[in-house]
Amino acid sequence: MWIQPDFGHTVTRLDTSPAHLVTAPAARLPLHPESTGAASAMTLEAFLVVYIRNHINQLTVAAEMRGVIAKYFGPLLPYVLSDITPLIVEEWFHEIGEHSQSQANKSLSMLRALFARAHDWRVFTGENPASRVRKYTRPSRTRFVQPEEMPALMAVLHRERLDIQCFFLLCLLVGCRRTEGLTLRWADLDFAGGLWHKSRTKTGFAHTIPIPLSLLQRLDALPRLNAWVFATKQGHWCRSVASERWTVIRQAAGLPDVTIHDLRRSCASWLAISGENLAVIGRGVLNHTSLAHTGIYARLHTAPVAQALEENSLRMLGPLTSAGPVMTPAPTPLPPAQPMVRAPSREEERDEWPG
Repeated sequence: MWIQPDFGHTVTRLDTSPAHLVTAPAARLPLHPESTGAASAMTLEAFLVVYIRNHINQLTVAAEMRGVIAKYFGPLLPYVLSDITPLIVEEWFHEIGEHSQSQANKSLSMLRALFARAHDWRVFTGENPASRVRKYTRPSRTRFVQPEEMPALMAVLHRERLDIQCFFLLCLLVGCRRTEGLTLRWADLDFAGGLWHKSRTKTGFAHTIPIPLSLLQRLDALPRLNAWVFATKQGHWCRSVASERWTVIRQAAGLPDVTIHDLRRSCASWLAISGENLAVIGRGVLNHTSLAHTGIYARLHTAPVAQALEENSLRMLGPLTSAGPVMTPAPTPLPPAQPMVRAPSREEERDEWPG
């Protein structure tokens, strides 16, 4: 049983297991008009039972979202939805932020989405108490595997088991999200057409993406243990399996600051550097709903900017250029051909969650 929150210096919780959430009362929402009063008095703990069952469990990121709820939502669970004020949310948010600003932003985003869904289901009325709480500002992460770093990474991956190779090459060459790779099913792969059909994605839209032939052949050579490509006896790989193995790989490759999500960014960055247009990168490869999320990759390649400024300076200076030689900047080196795989034709750990 959860205790009343005290908003001290630590996040108050007694049980971090998602299973606890399914024991809360009011397993079903009131279905009759005369039950409206009961719905309006629903606690967050009771609403979460319905929210998890009818919404979160339908998403590809369900396990991660349940984990965030179990770890950080404890102080809010006893409150009736209508009694959660912006000040309560602010205190809760900054308490989490003392430990991790990234996790605080994730939790706040999830709470916003939760109240929006409660409003849609007529369980809550009024202003969303999380809507005006400001997230922590974090600089955009731009780390990706550089051309001179790629050979070392490929050499380390070559020494790994085939299934480990396939998982990280999938993130790198196709730009998939980690959860998408972990939950890849054999039924999603079209080996004849060289395609991966993603029926469920973070954006909520189906997405089909080509798979480079070299990766497709590696995937086809994996044993079919069950419905999952990256399988265990119980189901598919969990996040910790991928994280623990990647820690070993990146240290061996001399890339201690490169995360799994940076592999996705590397795919997009190498495409941008090679001159691929943002529509192909954003919508075709990364499945972004808006090209605004893809704009960062256009800033990674400075050669076109240097060339444009140099040509403009020649036009503006005119005869003054005869005073001395004009220094033409060396072009930014393109990625080597061997590790560069271009799909025919998005953050960092997500801060936004499906409502």
